[in-house]
Amino acid sequence: MKERVLDLDEFVDEIYADYKNNNDTKYVFFLGAGCSKSSGISLASELAEEWYEKLKFQTTKFNKFNKKHNIKDDSKIQYGKLYFDIFETLFPTPLMQQKEIQRITNNNEVNPSLGYYTLASLMQKPPFNTVITTNFDNLIQDALIYSGNKRALVITHEDLAQFIERDETPMITKIHGDAHMHPFNNKKETKKIPKELKGAIQGLFTNAKVIFIGYGGNDKSIANLLNGCDRIDQVYWFGSKKPKKVALGKWWKKLKTKAYIQERDFDRILNTVQSKFDIKEPNFQEIAEKLKSCYKSSIKEETKEIEKIDEKKKTFSDYFTLAYNYDETNNFEKAIEFYKKAININPKNDTSYNNLGGVYASIDEHDKAINEYLKAIDINSQNDTAYYNMGLSYAKTEEYGKAMDLYTKAIEINPIYENAYYQLALIYEYLKKYEKTIELYKKVIELNPDNKKAKENLERTFKNQQEVA
Repeated sequence: MKERVLDLDEFVDEIYADYKNNNDTKYVFFLGAGCSKSSGISLASELAEEWYEKLKFQTTKFNKFNKKHNIKDDSKIQYGKLYFDIFETLFPTPLMQQKEIQRITNNNEVNPSLGYYTLASLMQKPPFNTVITTNFDNLIQDALIYSGNKRALVITHEDLAQFIERDETPMITKIHGDAHMHPFNNKKETKKIPKELKGAIQGLFTNAKVIFIGYGGNDKSIANLLNGCDRIDQVYWFGSKKPKKVALGKWWKKLKTKAYIQERDFDRILNTVQSKFDIKEPNFQEIAEKLKSCYKSSIKEETKEIEKIDEKKKTFSDYFTLAYNYDETNNFEKAIEFYKKAININPKNDTSYNNLGGVYASIDEHDKAINEYLKAIDINSQNDTAYYNMGLSYAKTEEYGKAMDLYTKAIEINPIYENAYYQLALIYEYLKKYEKTIELYKKVIELNPDNKKAKENLERTFKNQQEVA
């Protein structure tokens, strides 16, 4: 059959008609790195460029790398082609490599985009319930969870290949592993897909229509896998160009049934699918309320069970848990009562005093709160949380000098206490001591690059500093 060229609407109309008219039709989505771009994960070429800049700080290694690859002009580097080389040079050990992949995928600013939510809903339909991906991220799993859809069986390792069998359950197979389970992200590991996993994936492709989105086709291991698939029903390839001058080029050329769609925007593709299949937007508020209700219900049930225990048999742990649960549900009167009973049984537990102080602070009884924090510190002079909480109470009563001393003490005990640096920065900003404020906000961001509030406050401080200069 001749190679077809479709536009996006033609593609969607075609798979919709097939879905409606054929009960036994089955599709496999093959997702590459391009799908995750709009969700906050950089492309391979962008990551390689970022790593190359970091490599510059290791002068000897950097110069050796440039010599090996004959690099004389940074502006002419093809970062995508040097992805593995730069990665392995900057992160030479398996643990370092895994930590970097986790850093990229665990960023709080990385969240499923529209395309992933649409795909999560589409996967609830058996003909579309199978995804294969070269990506390490958890975006499709997150979309399934956040949207309240049926969870997927996730295959992340060759040892799980025996479970790869298509049925009613959504399934995600990660060819190169998962960010948390030994991701395959160097030349040696991505060069060859384990035999068991390869065979199982080829089985999924048999008589299926495979939709490639966001994938460049440069992976030799994938080319090897696909060359062993001679019973794919139809291939749909999305991209800015056909996969001719890449590792998959020979496979693409010999395909008998293939269609090319010149579109690379994952969200746009799935948005068009969403419209045709009449997929509704997830009711996030309802899902959040269900989760919240379940959480509160479990607290209530635990509380009831403990309260059934005879008063004479209740332990320190029982009273402490009751107090904590009542605090969580804003029943502060009960929380105070049970923390006092816990303290009566074990007067040497500094956490009880600290928590009791927190309850008093919640009802703006800061003098009582400070008194409890002091008791906690008297028992444990290294209780950084008690110093921090006491600082909050003094700040609430506008005794900023004392609050600053206490935040500083908390930091002295715990040098990575993000919240203490942040609260200290707020006071310095209020006092218009901008140089110190900037230093502290930068420290907060260093400890937690995802702290949006600190970034916003830092930007505001820079503006205020310029205005008074």
